[in-house]
Amino acid sequence: MMDALIAGNLSPQETAELARGRMRSKIPELAEALVGKVEEHHRLLLRKHLDHLSYLQQAIAEMNLLIEEKIKPYQPQVELLRTIPGIDTVSAQQAFVEMGGDINVFPTEDHFASWIGICPGNNESAGKQRRAKALKGNRWLCSLLVQSAHAVGRSKGTYACAFYHRIAGRRGNERAAVATGHYLSKCIYHVLMDGKPYQDLGADYLNHRGNDSLKKQLLRRLERLGYQVELTPQTTTMN
Repeated sequence: MMDALIAGNLSPQETAELARGRMRSKIPELAEALVGKVEEHHRLLLRKHLDHLSYLQQAIAEMNLLIEEKIKPYQPQVELLRTIPGIDTVSAQQAFVEMGGDINVFPTEDHFASWIGICPGNNESAGKQRRAKALKGNRWLCSLLVQSAHAVGRSKGTYACAFYHRIAGRRGNERAAVATGHYLSKCIYHVLMDGKPYQDLGADYLNHRGNDSLKKQLLRRLERLGYQVELTPQTTTMN
């Protein structure tokens, strides 16, 4: 469409017909928006912008080739990171490079999360929870994990997705992204430390864990009232 505008040899409707993908559903609106006067200096500026975009795409492609070459010795670790929800190839490469390629320098997952600066805030006084200040850390990796967390929130069928939405329902999407990013940092730590792919707990894990906690809580309350309780699973009968 931009090339057609620069050439100036097509009508607005013909130019709109060049739309692809989801934009094809908006052809009438595009045709209306393309009605106007495109002067020679407009065409020159458009061409300059397209040339600059092509240059940037070429530069990115060259850098990606260099990254692929340099990361080859660490491909097993990158593949492990790619098993984590929300972590694609580019995210895995960035995360591995940012941490310096050696997870063993961090004694625990909490040290790793603290270094990133994505630990949960703890600012409580007189029994009231107040908003904690943002922690200092590796802002690039922190931003990467938050972006990956948002991607997890748009997915389905994983523990991380259920975890994100459970928090988002109570605290909002931004806090859910930070909390899920913290969970992803723990996943990164363990898959690299253990050398094993990520094993998903399943989207229903939180529901089952909630049922178990409720069962234990009710049992303790009955025992404090002096009852001895034996639980027997209910069997369903067919009519």
